[in-house]
Amino acid sequence: MNKKIYIGVILSLISLIWVFFSCKKDEPENTETKIDWECLGCSECKTKAEYNKEVEYNDDNEELIMSYDFDMNKGEGFIIRKNLNLMDCDADPYSEVYVYGDTISIYFQYDLNGGKCMCFFDITTKIKGLKPQIYHIDVHDQQMEYDFVIDLAKSPRGKFYW
Repeated sequence: MNKKIYIGVILSLISLIWVFFSCKKDEPENTETKIDWECLGCSECKTKAEYNKEVEYNDDNEELIMSYDFDMNKGEGFIIRKNLNLMDCDADPYSEVYVYGDTISIYFQYDLNGGKCMCFFDITTKIKGLKPQIYHIDVHDQQMEYDFVIDLAKSPRGKFYW
């Protein structure tokens, strides 16, 4: 009788080990890709008049909200969030970047400091370690969320309009 119990226990352990290793195959999609990034900071506060002078529109009258410029020989480049509109001229905008497989999530955030005026800021983020491939860009700021697809192998420079 003891042999049957031992065989049952061994088979159960083998089954558990098999299930454990077969489930591990799904994890890489959710694993953060190690890249280096740095928020280089933001522009000085731009007034509505300054914003009106430099705002760029495409043929569909959509406003430029982001541009990117990468050197794929080095695997690094810059993403610039254009004209983040804040109701606080003393705000401190910043960015955070996370890469999961072929998805780049960028969070543009800010700390409000009580300024009583409207300002427009450009936020520049440097990213290192990307490969020349297609990426899905998920952009999150405290005003809206949007997404784009870029192919760094074909177009290492570009602009997004909204």
